[in-house]
Amino acid sequence: MIMTFTRELFILLFFTFVSLAANASPTYSHDNTYCRLKDESIEIEVRSHDQYTIPEESEYGEFIHVKQNNKLQKIQMSPNNIGRYRLLKGESANCSKSLSLPLNNEQLAIFFLKDNKPFRDKLVVLTYNFQTQNHAVLETSYMTEKAKIQEGKLFFESASEDREKRIGQVIISDKKHNFMEKTYEPWMKFEGEKFELDQHVSFMEFEWRHLYPDANSFFRHMKRQKKFIIATNFEAKSTCISFGESFLCKRFNN
Repeated sequence: MIMTFTRELFILLFFTFVSLAANASPTYSHDNTYCRLKDESIEIEVRSHDQYTIPEESEYGEFIHVKQNNKLQKIQMSPNNIGRYRLLKGESANCSKSLSLPLNNEQLAIFFLKDNKPFRDKLVVLTYNFQTQNHAVLETSYMTEKAKIQEGKLFFESASEDREKRIGQVIISDKKHNFMEKTYEPWMKFEGEKFELDQHVSFMEFEWRHLYPDANSFFRHMKRQKKFIIATNFEAKSTCISFGESFLCKRFNN
């Protein structure tokens, strides 16, 4: 019993030491954005223990700091403080670099992405109250890399964990095309309370929507056929789609 107590005490002291050491070590700014709601403004900073990183990792950080009126608040983004985050970049009326959405006269939702390698990053929502300086963090299971603010809502493409995508080459009209199998990924919307599928935006964002007479026929097809092949020949400026054996092609300008 004495040995058990000693072992548990050692483990407790060890993790306490690790936590104190982590908090004491310096952090470095990897990115920031300035946000404003009515007459109040804040700076959000993404910080990391790593001073230098490879370019692909340069915008990630383990810590999110919010500065308002010379007061610094360290945001706990996850219950166990494990994870790396980056700003979800894009145009919005309230923040300089990141996508954000006013929820009311006091609260602003600021959107982040959590590192989720080898898959696409997961969406995280930080709700911040400019009057009380209270905040709430919502970690979602939605993976995304495409998002936009439109009509007072966040719209984002919901990605899938497809581990078995085929890639290769195929001959189309006597020309060699590189192809990749893709999974249909619908667009979701967030207005501040819940996430919902948005059929209109999903249809409008689909590059090959001209193949369908309307959105209803598009969704009926995608329910049956969730995967398709995209083949491209950049020299011929040709891109093609196939849901089975044959390909439909079009030319692109760039």
